[in-house]
Amino acid sequence: RSYARSINDHGTILGWSTEANTGINRSWTYSRSGGLVWITSPPGNDNVPSFRINNAGQSTLWVSPNTTSPGRAFVAQPDGSLVEYNISGFPGGLVTEVSDAGVAVGYNFTWVGGGYAWDWNALVWPSPNAPYQAFPTWYGVANFLDRFNSINFEGLAVGTMINGNGTGVIYDTTNGGI
Repeated sequence: RSYARSINDHGTILGWSTEANTGINRSWTYSRSGGLVWITSPPGNDNVPSFRINNAGQSTLWVSPNTTSPGRAFVAQPDGSLVEYNISGFPGGLVTEVSDAGVAVGYNFTWVGGGYAWDWNALVWPSPNAPYQAFPTWYGVANFLDRFNSINFEGLAVGTMINGNGTGVIYDTTNGGI
């Protein structure tokens, strides 16, 4: 099976395919000019789905956690190199999108409840080498922003807040605030 996940303004499609005999996910891009190009997986990790591609050709990848290694967040560059984003202190997380301005959003998570549920934190990375900014609670109340899903060129990120009914949130990564 193949899954197309994202398309940028240049018509490049990002997706992944699941190998029938192994169940492993391999990420790829497709364009009319370049055809199908397989994205190199990080060393030691061959099960890597993809999420979004921006106009600069940067693709977000996720290495899922398992019993021997934590989850890891990567962005594949147009030249094929991989940049790992810092999610230290958590067993997993991912970059869901990189804006055309280079600001990344996503989330990290920890196991709670004996591994049957997740505890999420929304994240913003101003640049690949910068530490992330986590948003575990808002205004000291029990409203948890659990993930950022997308970001635009102006730095407006959208996500969801868990407060009993799942509220949508817009966050300004440039000036702060909901």
